[in-house]
Amino acid sequence: MIKFLYNFVFLIVFLLTLPKLIWDFVIRGKYRRSFKEKLGWKIPHFPVPVNSFKIWIHAVSMGETKAVIPLIRLIREQMPQAVIYFSSTTETGHDEVKQTIPDLNGYFFLPIDFLWSIKKINRKLNPDLLLLVESEFWYNLIHTVKNVILINGKISERSFMSFKKFPFFARRLFSGFKLLCIQSQLYAARFVSLGVDASKIVVTGNLKFDQPVQVIDTEKWKQELGINPQDRVITVGSTHTPEEEMIVAVIEQMTQDYPTLKILLVPRHPERFKVISDMLIRKGISFARFSDHKPKSGTERIILIDAMGVLNPCYRVSELAIVGGSFASHLEGHNIFEPAALGVPVLFGPYMSSQKDLVETVVSACAGQQIFIEELPKILHQYLQHPPLHMRQAGLQMAREVYGATQRTWNAIASFCKDKV
Repeated sequence: MIKFLYNFVFLIVFLLTLPKLIWDFVIRGKYRRSFKEKLGWKIPHFPVPVNSFKIWIHAVSMGETKAVIPLIRLIREQMPQAVIYFSSTTETGHDEVKQTIPDLNGYFFLPIDFLWSIKKINRKLNPDLLLLVESEFWYNLIHTVKNVILINGKISERSFMSFKKFPFFARRLFSGFKLLCIQSQLYAARFVSLGVDASKIVVTGNLKFDQPVQVIDTEKWKQELGINPQDRVITVGSTHTPEEEMIVAVIEQMTQDYPTLKILLVPRHPERFKVISDMLIRKGISFARFSDHKPKSGTERIILIDAMGVLNPCYRVSELAIVGGSFASHLEGHNIFEPAALGVPVLFGPYMSSQKDLVETVVSACAGQQIFIEELPKILHQYLQHPPLHMRQAGLQMAREVYGATQRTWNAIASFCKDKV
């Protein structure tokens, strides 16, 4: 009965959202490479060995993908003969894993959770193990594949409250997991209260804490961005509507007091690059596009980073980071650990419901500060007048102390691979 109700409701929701999906595809240019696979019309073409141990890993987007990459490398080290497939929901996540680990056995986009499409991809892969990253709770997927493990697991407060309204569904949904490797005790307690057997839960920590430091030539990077030695650089990363306009307005007020202030503006979604460019032009703000590889004059107040995968290098050349996805009530937060772990003090907004563990980790370490947008002018002035060197050291120390989630996760899942290791 639960399966029937889920699929019926899922179909209704899909039909209601289909016009927006088509609008995004036709008008906004989203899903151009993933559309057919998402709808289950196209099955990926790659060889599937019969007698090998096959692992299917699924992560939504770039952030989750980057987090799981060290674990993939550890699995490869421990199980060199294993066949590994990777699926993504977004094209940015798809591109990230193909670029970073180009030798996996197959890459594809996860089809929408219709029973027929999930069964089709499961027959194609016939995986021995499926690893779902963070919050991928798709009923048909979880109950179709034979061995499903949640890794880097979390459940936001909003999702938790929604599941609490339907306890029978939640209990049935999560019963499909053989094991849940959870980021923190907070999330573990939420899963238990939703009816998950506590014996299935292991707190392994956050995989995002184990991301390796990217090696870059900072002087060359500064030259490419037009950053002069006297510039005060702030990266504003992972922004959504309407954050760019709000934060840019604040910074514009400060340029008279800080004429060498330079902003690296890194939007979350690539389809919004032109929207932000048009906004800056409309406001008459001097800026340059990262994708325009002509030499920068050095006088631009804002560099619009209209490319994916370069947020980390932007943090590396900054003295302060502002992480978006947190200053508007419809948002739930992004990765504030990344800049803090690089020794870059981080500011972020009050809307971080999906990243509460990161907030606790960063704030308790004194490596970052949570603020309201109205406080930003005052806080920026304080930071620029008196650079918080203690926060830099606190972030580096924090990163050293929380490392190890990758190994703990492998230790937890190794028993499901013990005959093949």
